Amino acid sequence: MKQRIGYTAALLALLVALTGCSIPHIRRIEPVPEPTGTELPETEPPETETPETETPETEMPETEAPEPEPALPDNVRVYTEEEFYTPLAERVMTMNLPFVPETMSNIEDGRVLIGSTREDLARADLALVDLETCTVAIGQYPFSDDGDGMYAGYSLFLMNGQPVLFDISRTSLCVLDESLSGGILTRFPDEDLWAYGAELIDGDRLILSDNLPELWCATLTEDGTFAFDPIPLTAPAGYDNIDVTDVIREGLYLVTCFSNDTYDYCSGVYRLSDGTVLLFHGTTLGMSVCRGCLVDSDYRTGEVHLYDPARPESYLSIAMPESCYLSYPDGNAEYLYFLNDTDGNSSILRYDPESGLRLDEISLPVPEDGYAYVYGIRDWDGDAYFLYYQDGESSLCRWEADEESDGRIGFDLLERENGSGENQALIEELYEKYDVTVYTGTDAVRYMVGYAVLPETDETLIHSALVELSEFFSRLPEGFMKEVVSCYSSLDICLTGKIIPELNNRNSISDATAFTTEQSGIELAVFDINQGGLDKTVAHEFMHVFENTAYHLSWETDRDFELFARWNMLNPPDFEYRYIYTDEDGNTYNWDDNGMNGQFWEEGKDPDAIYFVDGYSMTYPTEDMARVFENLATAWKYDLPGYFAGEHMQKKAAYLAACLRDAFSSIGDDTVCIWEEGLDPECTLEWFRENYDLDAWYEEHAKG
Repeated sequence: MKQRIGYTAALLALLVALTGCSIPHIRRIEPVPEPTGTELPETEPPETETPETETPETEMPETEAPEPEPALPDNVRVYTEEEFYTPLAERVMTMNLPFVPETMSNIEDGRVLIGSTREDLARADLALVDLETCTVAIGQYPFSDDGDGMYAGYSLFLMNGQPVLFDISRTSLCVLDESLSGGILTRFPDEDLWAYGAELIDGDRLILSDNLPELWCATLTEDGTFAFDPIPLTAPAGYDNIDVTDVIREGLYLVTCFSNDTYDYCSGVYRLSDGTVLLFHGTTLGMSVCRGCLVDSDYRTGEVHLYDPARPESYLSIAMPESCYLSYPDGNAEYLYFLNDTDGNSSILRYDPESGLRLDEISLPVPEDGYAYVYGIRDWDGDAYFLYYQDGESSLCRWEADEESDGRIGFDLLERENGSGENQALIEELYEKYDVTVYTGTDAVRYMVGYAVLPETDETLIHSALVELSEFFSRLPEGFMKEVVSCYSSLDICLTGKIIPELNNRNSISDATAFTTEQSGIELAVFDINQGGLDKTVAHEFMHVFENTAYHLSWETDRDFELFARWNMLNPPDFEYRYIYTDEDGNTYNWDDNGMNGQFWEEGKDPDAIYFVDGYSMTYPTEDMARVFENLATAWKYDLPGYFAGEHMQKKAAYLAACLRDAFSSIGDDTVCIWEEGLDPECTLEWFRENYDLDAWYEEHAKG
């Protein structure tokens, strides 16, 4: 089965920077105590005479009138700690803010900038919160409403004590003044520069993301304006765009590379000193940074991998807690946080990225029959600050760290399996010869879109499956698999146990024995190795891979690819595929003998009446092709079913082979592929183009 997963090529993160004239920390000035008066010195009486006595002069201490407390701006509110914090859960408190927050800046010197978009008023409500003095300054920043809804685009930053707003609609940066409603606006210097994201490098510099070949650095100057300098940055070979997504340390940036042709994402580490990019082929759309380490969440195994920025091999893998997902930090975070917001639960787990130990966890209240989740986690002064959404509203929260935590809360590092020596040698051989990566046992896929799988650890079954893979690849044209793998960041094969479909999903096969999918540039093939007939299943699934690869190859060249365009012309008139795998009862379409398929074909019947291998072939054209291919590719050891001698099945087999030959340059003119043996040599692609008028067929079906 083939499930395709598409991703939008451009994920524009609307970020807001905010600096401005800093609002001073408010401190109450205690008045000088009033003087209590003076006392005369004690004198002893004389023994005989009473001498003249002088009254000692007494000096009153100088007193100063108490200084009045400085008048606070009208937009500043001061709270007591009791007024400011409201308990939410054990060691968790919400903060009293004048509006419901939706986004927050970095935390600098105990201050954080909070924002909330008011699209009805074309503005952002802002609050600069001093976490130490419980002081809140508020303002309303007006957006430029150009009629296209652009005013919602902003990001917030604190830079050297000043709040900064990155205004996407004005393509500018604004250092906010004390009112938080305006300030010094610096527009971008190049009219072609339209930045859609910004990352804080340090206290006075931002790096901007745009669609130009170079990046731009915005530096905050002493007069409150920004100076802009381009940073030449060339995308690595095979990629078109490159964006900075985080700062690892000075001169070392986390970047995301993207290919316009293949829609492939890849993370990398950009070194400013020499302009080089070290690529990291993770499993998500992008990595993040935590305490100087790169972090990647592996959707295949339910693991989180940590990497040294200098080498693309993970040095630590953490087993993701059940039902949890990784909260990607915004900025170089101190801790890893795992969130769980399923089934009436909302909880956070904190991990140490250096040791992998779980340090602390909390549970948060969830409204009855409601939903709650956490986002925007920031670390400061040992505590965690985050935005918590529940019951239709969000709030700013503080999670007080557990100072008595011993760092041993029921967690062990994940040990990755290598399997037996013989099986591991086969896995390494498959990688060396064909560039495919094989996962087995508990190291294989656990969760994926539409399915979950049980691991299979029987080394004998694993060995048999590895032999089947090796045999299939060895019979392909030389260089064929390397050409296939070159279109992906990785081609991963997972040998697993039972495949479990998602409930009530009619696009998940109820009795699936294998499937393929592409996600984030990785082509993934999953096989239940407990089944019989694994050799045909391998051929079937790799036909899906080959078809998908043909489309990738077509994107990379100007050559006119056939890409199976005439396949539907080889079916009965007015036939339409079901485009769904299961019937209303959840049973997979496998039989459906309506006289057109060979499921119950017997010798003596008319092979020219057969168009399909079975009812499953009628679900999708991709499954039709894969059913044909699995028979052709194993014909060297199994006799082809008799109906393949029929006119329609011969045409489908020949056309399939012709399209593969057209797409893959590794199939030379003098190469005879295993799926081409026994086919009519006259039925070349040119023959099909001459005898099957595609334009006329489209015109006829358009009228219908």
